[in-house]
Amino acid sequence: MSRTCLVCWSPERAAIDAALLEHARGYRHLAARFHISYGSLRRHERHHLAHALSHTKEARIMMDSDALAAKLLELDAAVRRVLARGEQRGDDRLVLMAVREGRGDVETLARLGTLSDLEERVAALEQTPPLGQKPDDRS
Repeated sequence: MSRTCLVCWSPERAAIDAALLEHARGYRHLAARFHISYGSLRRHERHHLAHALSHTKEARIMMDSDALAAKLLELDAAVRRVLARGEQRGDDRLVLMAVREGRGDVETLARLGTLSDLEERVAALEQTPPLGQKPDDRS
């Protein structure tokens, strides 16, 4: 009899899957964060996450520009809190660090907007007939 996947049955499965996809931190950090063993995370990623990604569009949904923009807005809120704290304390170094992070957030959001525009333009171009061909000309 095979083992029951603890991650698949976890109420935090979506968050765990997203964290595994991001792979910004190591398995040990994720294991501690979600109170699941290192081995369970590795097995889930190898056997279930890869299978789920190959058969669904969840990865696209999790990683699309809207999700990234929401995450950036969340980070921006944290930067604003740090900036306010630095200004309140008169800590110029903290203020400058928060400003630098905020600038990075704005630049990334601008790039995401540009990418979204490009995706829309490419989709429109794919629906447009080639030059010299009329829309109802099927040659």
